[in-house]
Amino acid sequence: MTFLWNRRTLKRVAPPSNKFSDTDLDYSRIFEDDYVHKNHLTLNYAGKGLNFAVKSKATVDLKGASLNKVDPKTSFSTKIITQVADSALEAKFDNKGTVRLWTDLGTYDVGVPLTVTAKVKTNNTFDRLSWAAQLHSRHGDVLTWNRLHVKGTGHLFWNAKAQYVRGDILAGVITKLSTATLLLSKISAFGAYQVNANSTVFAEFNTKTNGIKADPTSQVLTVASTVRARNNNYGVKLAYNLLNKVDPISVEVGTVAKINSETTVRAKIDNKTTLALSTKYVHNSNLTIQVGTAVTLNEPASFTTNKVVPVPLGVRLNFAYL
Repeated sequence: MTFLWNRRTLKRVAPPSNKFSDTDLDYSRIFEDDYVHKNHLTLNYAGKGLNFAVKSKATVDLKGASLNKVDPKTSFSTKIITQVADSALEAKFDNKGTVRLWTDLGTYDVGVPLTVTAKVKTNNTFDRLSWAAQLHSRHGDVLTWNRLHVKGTGHLFWNAKAQYVRGDILAGVITKLSTATLLLSKISAFGAYQVNANSTVFAEFNTKTNGIKADPTSQVLTVASTVRARNNNYGVKLAYNLLNKVDPISVEVGTVAKINSETTVRAKIDNKTTLALSTKYVHNSNLTIQVGTAVTLNEPASFTTNKVVPVPLGVRLNFAYL
């Protein structure tokens, strides 16, 4: 067995950026909820030193405040990424007392490249502990992930993920098995086909169960398509909830438009007439400003009340020192 790398530069020193449950389908970035209206003010800071990087985030939520009672909710978290010996280490802390350590133990040659990662999560009193260990490898066109995860309840879960990528085709499956019941509590199947250089179609099916019956909110079949024209991306997503007999279908149409090198506009609307808008402006390499809102067009009373900010509005400031 050969250790494939040892000392690495800071740019490469980072625990895996993708979550294990990610389906790696690009259409989600058009519809992801980063319109910042849920938190009225968000401050992000990123900094980098010789052998470490820092990312901090603070939010102030005035959504529930009225003219007579201002009751903002605040939250913050800090993430520090550094290198210990030959391994990357990420430590994260937040105002709820959560402490998370995530380390990348390296890539080894065991006939195929095998990457080993581990994560430990607890609180500031250390009376609640969960941990996970993960192996990631490549076998030709197939990528595999296997993870053992012990939650704070003490229950052990085995997650498995396999993804096939060749040419214009991507396909994969994710499963989650409880070793206590030996029943699957999650199954996800997903795929994508790149029709041409500017358009791709996607499909995924997600279901969650408690080992006995399906969760009625989580058995959804989704199909989507994205098209790129010049500097703009357009997407449409159709989701069908197999267990929802009252309102099973949801539709979203979205776009990410690059106005110029500094300004990006995002917009999406669904079949319930909820419209979300967001504008991001890159002032310089150290400061990015984003403003967003979301309203339900057929319910004007929902955004014309006596709240401090009558229309849901969010502002995000991203500071970077690199």
